[in-house]
Amino acid sequence: MMRRGLVLWIGILLGACGGTAIVDDHVAGAGGAGAGSGAGAASGAGANSSVGVTTTSGVGGSVPPECAATAEGPGPYPVTVEFVNTSMKTYFLEVGCELRYDVTACATAYSEPLVRNGFCAAPCDGPPDCIVCARCPFGAAEVAPGAIVAEGWGGQTFTFGMNGADCQCHIAHVAPAAKYRVVVPVFDSSEAVSNRGMPTHFAQTDFTLPAAGGVVTVDIGSVVGP
Repeated sequence: MMRRGLVLWIGILLGACGGTAIVDDHVAGAGGAGAGSGAGAASGAGANSSVGVTTTSGVGGSVPPECAATAEGPGPYPVTVEFVNTSMKTYFLEVGCELRYDVTACATAYSEPLVRNGFCAAPCDGPPDCIVCARCPFGAAEVAPGAIVAEGWGGQTFTFGMNGADCQCHIAHVAPAAKYRVVVPVFDSSEAVSNRGMPTHFAQTDFTLPAAGGVVTVDIGSVVGP
Protein backbone atom coordinates (compact mmCIF):
# COMPACT_ATOMS: atom_id res chain seq x y z
CA MET A 1 0.00 0.00 0.00
CA MET A 2 1.37 3.37 -0.98
CA ARG A 3 1.65 5.83 1.84
CA ARG A 4 2.46 8.92 -0.19
CA GLY A 5 1.35 12.33 0.87
CA LEU A 6 -0.11 13.59 4.06
CA VAL A 7 -1.57 11.29 6.68
CA LEU A 8 -4.50 13.06 8.32
CA TRP A 9 -5.64 12.00 11.74
CA ILE A 10 -9.27 12.88 12.38
CA GLY A 11 -9.74 13.02 16.15
CA ILE A 12 -13.09 12.84 17.84
CA LEU A 13 -14.02 15.88 19.90
CA LEU A 14 -13.77 14.32 23.31
CA GLY A 15 -15.02 17.32 25.22
CA ALA A 16 -18.03 17.92 23.01
CA CYS A 17 -19.08 14.42 22.08
CA GLY A 18 -17.22 11.94 24.25
CA GLY A 19 -15.77 9.73 21.50
CA THR A 20 -12.40 8.11 20.93
CA ALA A 21 -10.56 7.44 17.71
CA ILE A 22 -8.26 4.76 16.34
CA VAL A 23 -8.02 3.16 12.93
CA ASP A 24 -9.49 0.08 11.27
CA ASP A 25 -8.07 -2.38 8.75
CA HIS A 26 -9.73 -3.21 5.43
CA VAL A 27 -11.88 -1.25 2.91
CA ALA A 28 -14.95 -2.74 1.29
CA GLY A 29 -17.61 -2.00 -1.25
CA ALA A 30 -21.18 -0.90 -1.59
CA GLY A 31 -23.25 -0.25 1.44
CA GLY A 32 -25.56 2.27 2.97
CA ALA A 33 -24.27 5.63 4.10
CA GLY A 34 -24.65 6.69 7.68
CA ALA A 35 -22.82 7.48 10.84
CA GLY A 36 -22.64 4.02 12.35
CA SER A 37 -21.37 5.46 15.58
CA GLY A 38 -24.51 7.40 16.32
CA ALA A 39 -26.70 6.46 19.23
CA GLY A 40 -29.58 5.60 16.93
CA ALA A 41 -27.76 2.71 15.26
CA ALA A 42 -28.05 -0.83 16.50
CA SER A 43 -25.51 -2.58 18.67
CA GLY A 44 -25.59 -5.35 21.21
CA ALA A 45 -23.86 -7.47 23.75
CA GLY A 46 -20.45 -8.81 23.03
CA ALA A 47 -18.54 -11.15 25.30
CA ASN A 48 -14.81 -11.44 25.72
CA SER A 49 -13.43 -14.02 23.35
CA SER A 50 -10.43 -16.32 23.27
CA VAL A 51 -9.04 -18.99 20.99
CA GLY A 52 -11.60 -21.63 20.11
CA VAL A 53 -14.36 -20.02 22.17
CA THR A 54 -17.68 -19.05 20.60
CA THR A 55 -18.71 -15.56 21.63
CA THR A 56 -21.74 -13.36 21.24
CA SER A 57 -21.89 -11.16 18.19
CA GLY A 58 -21.59 -7.39 18.11
CA VAL A 59 -25.36 -7.14 17.91
CA GLY A 60 -26.41 -10.06 20.05
CA GLY A 61 -26.64 -13.81 19.50
CA SER A 62 -23.95 -16.38 18.83
CA VAL A 63 -21.34 -15.93 16.13
CA PRO A 64 -22.09 -18.40 13.30
CA PRO A 65 -19.17 -20.66 12.33
CA GLU A 66 -18.78 -18.88 8.99
CA CYS A 67 -18.35 -15.57 10.83
CA ALA A 68 -16.01 -16.76 13.58
CA ALA A 69 -12.41 -15.67 14.10
CA THR A 70 -9.81 -16.63 16.69
CA ALA A 71 -7.91 -14.51 19.17
CA GLU A 72 -5.05 -15.15 21.57
CA GLY A 73 -6.70 -13.34 24.44
CA PRO A 74 -9.84 -11.51 25.54
CA GLY A 75 -10.97 -8.31 23.86
CA PRO A 76 -11.55 -5.56 23.21
CA TYR A 77 -9.47 -5.56 20.02
CA PRO A 78 -8.89 -1.92 18.99
CA VAL A 79 -8.14 -1.16 15.36
CA THR A 80 -7.04 1.80 13.29
CA VAL A 81 -9.02 2.30 10.09
CA GLU A 82 -6.98 3.90 7.31
CA PHE A 83 -8.90 5.39 4.40
CA VAL A 84 -6.33 5.61 1.60
CA ASN A 85 -6.82 7.22 -1.82
CA THR A 86 -5.00 5.17 -4.44
CA SER A 87 -6.68 6.99 -7.34
CA MET A 88 -5.49 10.10 -9.22
CA LYS A 89 -8.58 12.06 -8.12
CA THR A 90 -9.10 13.99 -4.89
CA TYR A 91 -12.02 12.74 -2.82
CA PHE A 92 -13.73 13.95 0.35
CA LEU A 93 -15.12 12.21 3.43
CA GLU A 94 -17.78 13.54 5.76
CA VAL A 95 -16.70 14.52 9.28
CA GLY A 96 -18.81 15.48 12.28
CA CYS A 97 -17.90 14.44 15.81
CA GLU A 98 -16.06 11.68 14.01
CA LEU A 99 -15.47 10.42 10.49
CA ARG A 100 -18.65 9.09 8.93
CA TYR A 101 -18.41 5.38 8.19
CA ASP A 102 -20.21 2.21 9.23
CA VAL A 103 -18.96 -1.02 10.76
CA THR A 104 -21.29 -4.01 10.38
CA ALA A 105 -21.00 -7.60 11.58
CA CYS A 106 -21.03 -10.84 9.62
CA ALA A 107 -23.12 -12.33 12.44
CA THR A 108 -26.07 -10.13 11.37
CA ALA A 109 -25.41 -10.49 7.62
CA TYR A 110 -23.81 -7.02 7.66
CA SER A 111 -27.29 -5.56 7.99
CA GLU A 112 -27.02 -3.12 10.92
CA PRO A 113 -24.30 -0.55 11.74
CA LEU A 114 -22.69 -1.05 15.11
CA VAL A 115 -22.78 1.78 17.64
CA ARG A 116 -19.05 2.38 18.11
CA ASN A 117 -19.05 4.90 20.96
CA GLY A 118 -21.07 6.22 23.86
CA PHE A 119 -21.43 9.81 22.68
CA CYS A 120 -23.09 12.21 25.07
CA ALA A 121 -23.87 9.63 27.73
CA ALA A 122 -22.23 8.71 31.03
CA PRO A 123 -21.46 5.05 31.82
CA CYS A 124 -24.53 3.34 33.27
CA ASP A 125 -22.36 1.66 35.91
CA GLY A 126 -20.94 4.98 37.08
CA PRO A 127 -22.34 7.95 39.01
CA PRO A 128 -25.78 9.06 37.75
CA ASP A 129 -24.41 12.01 35.79
CA CYS A 130 -26.02 14.01 33.01
CA ILE A 131 -23.81 15.02 30.10
CA VAL A 132 -24.66 18.05 27.97
CA CYS A 133 -22.96 17.97 24.58
CA ALA A 134 -22.14 20.84 22.30
CA ARG A 135 -23.23 20.63 18.67
CA CYS A 136 -20.76 18.63 16.62
CA PRO A 137 -19.00 20.49 13.80
CA PHE A 138 -19.75 19.38 10.26
CA GLY A 139 -17.30 19.39 7.40
CA ALA A 140 -15.29 17.51 4.83
CA ALA A 141 -11.91 15.80 5.07
CA GLU A 142 -9.94 16.15 1.83
CA VAL A 143 -8.11 13.02 0.74
CA ALA A 144 -5.70 13.84 -2.07
CA PRO A 145 -4.20 11.15 -4.32
CA GLY A 146 -1.86 9.04 -2.19
CA ALA A 147 -3.09 10.54 1.09
CA ILE A 148 -4.58 8.73 4.07
CA VAL A 149 -7.25 9.74 6.59
CA ALA A 150 -7.15 7.55 9.68
CA GLU A 151 -9.47 7.03 12.63
CA GLY A 152 -9.64 4.52 15.43
CA TRP A 153 -12.28 2.21 16.78
CA GLY A 154 -11.79 0.84 20.28
CA GLY A 155 -13.33 -2.54 19.47
CA GLN A 156 -16.45 -1.97 21.55
CA THR A 157 -20.14 -1.54 20.80
CA PHE A 158 -22.63 0.40 22.93
CA THR A 159 -26.20 0.17 24.08
CA PHE A 160 -28.04 2.86 26.01
CA GLY A 161 -30.33 3.19 29.01
CA MET A 162 -31.43 5.72 31.62
CA ASN A 163 -29.60 6.34 34.89
CA GLY A 164 -30.75 7.54 38.31
CA ALA A 165 -30.60 11.15 37.20
CA ASP A 166 -33.11 10.35 34.44
CA CYS A 167 -30.42 10.94 31.82
CA GLN A 168 -29.19 8.68 29.07
CA CYS A 169 -26.28 6.42 29.94
CA HIS A 170 -24.25 3.92 27.92
CA ILE A 171 -23.19 0.30 28.40
CA ALA A 172 -20.00 -0.83 26.63
CA HIS A 173 -19.74 -4.32 25.14
CA VAL A 174 -16.70 -6.04 23.68
CA ALA A 175 -17.00 -6.69 19.95
CA PRO A 176 -16.03 -10.36 19.74
CA ALA A 177 -13.40 -11.96 17.56
CA ALA A 178 -15.30 -12.31 14.29
CA LYS A 179 -15.70 -10.98 10.74
CA TYR A 180 -16.76 -7.38 10.15
CA ARG A 181 -17.12 -4.88 7.31
CA VAL A 182 -16.32 -1.16 6.90
CA VAL A 183 -18.41 0.93 4.49
CA VAL A 184 -17.71 4.63 3.86
CA PRO A 185 -19.50 7.14 1.60
CA VAL A 186 -17.10 8.99 -0.70
CA PHE A 187 -17.75 12.43 -2.23
CA ASP A 188 -16.15 14.22 -5.20
CA SER A 189 -16.26 17.72 -3.65
CA SER A 190 -16.46 19.45 -0.29
CA GLU A 191 -19.63 21.18 -1.56
CA ALA A 192 -21.31 17.81 -2.00
CA VAL A 193 -20.53 17.06 1.64
CA SER A 194 -21.68 20.48 2.86
CA ASN A 195 -24.92 20.25 0.87
CA ARG A 196 -25.46 16.69 2.12
CA GLY A 197 -25.58 15.47 -1.45
CA MET A 198 -25.35 11.93 -2.70
CA PRO A 199 -21.96 10.24 -2.40
CA THR A 200 -20.03 9.63 -5.60
CA HIS A 201 -19.63 6.01 -4.51
CA PHE A 202 -19.09 3.80 -1.50
CA ALA A 203 -15.84 2.11 -0.54
CA GLN A 204 -15.93 -1.09 1.47
CA THR A 205 -13.66 -3.70 2.99
CA ASP A 206 -14.07 -6.84 5.06
CA PHE A 207 -11.84 -7.57 8.04
CA THR A 208 -11.63 -9.62 11.20
CA LEU A 209 -11.17 -8.77 14.84
CA PRO A 210 -8.45 -8.94 15.93
CA ALA A 211 -7.10 -7.24 12.81
CA ALA A 212 -3.63 -8.04 11.53
CA GLY A 213 -1.30 -5.42 12.95
CA GLY A 214 -4.31 -3.62 14.43
CA VAL A 215 -4.90 -1.82 11.11
CA VAL A 216 -7.72 -2.00 8.54
CA THR A 217 -7.14 -0.33 5.17
CA VAL A 218 -9.98 0.99 3.02
CA ASP A 219 -9.25 2.14 -0.54
CA ILE A 220 -11.61 5.05 -1.17
CA GLY A 221 -10.38 5.27 -4.75
CA SER A 222 -11.92 1.87 -5.45
CA VAL A 223 -15.49 2.35 -6.65
CA VAL A 224 -17.96 -0.15 -5.20
CA GLY A 225 -21.50 0.86 -6.02
CA PRO A 226 -23.10 4.01 -7.49
